[in-house]
Amino acid sequence: MKISDELIINNILFNKYNTLGKLCYHAQKLKLLDNVLKSAIDSRLANHCRIGSIDNNCLTIETSRSEYLTQLKFNTIDLLTALRKLPAFSQIITIKYKVCPDFNNSNNNNNTTVTRLLESNKSLKNLSDINKDKLLSEIEKISDAKLREALLKLLR
Repeated sequence: MKISDELIINNILFNKYNTLGKLCYHAQKLKLLDNVLKSAIDSRLANHCRIGSIDNNCLTIETSRSEYLTQLKFNTIDLLTALRKLPAFSQIITIKYKVCPDFNNSNNNNNTTVTRLLESNKSLKNLSDINKDKLLSEIEKISDAKLREALLKLLR
């Protein structure tokens, strides 16, 4: 991959004014918050939990199995107290829990947050024609064929 390709990719992925850039920023933010959450909970549960979302002062924690959900629920008050001491979670009022059977516990998959956001995000398909044209023109400049095809697939 040439340096110019890297600059184009960084411009697409980290430009806070386009949809993909906003999505990548949100994924990075969730990943950081997920790491903070995992440091605040029991180490036996940390590998089986992740942040699902943070919305309207409500933290949703996803877990792989109902047993872990029960353990988390049992400790909700202590967890909420501990999390509120951390600046990133100071505004959290409630915690919801959700069992996700497709939860991937593999430590080899570092992109689970990004992958989940990309798979669930519909806004890439709802880009305005102007933004879609801008992204397409930037993607066409990329010399790496596999990367170019992957980015084009995201736009479809």
